[in-house]
Amino acid sequence: MALNKNMNQKKRSLKQVGFFLLYTFSITWLSWLIIIIANRYFNTLWYGKPLSFVPYTVGGLGPAISSYIIYRQFKEDFGKQSFIKFVFGKKTDKKVWLIFGLFLIWRLFMVWVAFGVKNPISILYILISLPLLIIGGGLEELGWRGILQPPLNL
Repeated sequence: MALNKNMNQKKRSLKQVGFFLLYTFSITWLSWLIIIIANRYFNTLWYGKPLSFVPYTVGGLGPAISSYIIYRQFKEDFGKQSFIKFVFGKKTDKKVWLIFGLFLIWRLFMVWVAFGVKNPISILYILISLPLLIIGGGLEELGWRGILQPPLNL
């Protein structure tokens, strides 16, 4: 009985992994294909233009969008509170925060050196890039560590 339950759980986990990868790469590649086609045939959506950031951002958020779809598809008790717990309910070791802090200091120092110590734009860049790094990296981890890693650890 327990063996049969374990086999069903492994099949379900493999199904989640397959769908997650399918959704993630489909969203990402389709978004960037739109940019390529728009560049090639319609002379629009060039990099750096404001409108080009829409499909580029959707493509970059492919893992986060896919994790939401998978969570909704495979969790029987899906609700707003359960998804919020899935996103923010992870325990983080203090060593991770230490490594994050050291990386942050190193990153800010490198930006400061790259833009020039006396250049005021470096301070603006630091203030703008910090939240983008945290949010962008965190949204990607929803998919890769939240959906993909647990089934692969079985």
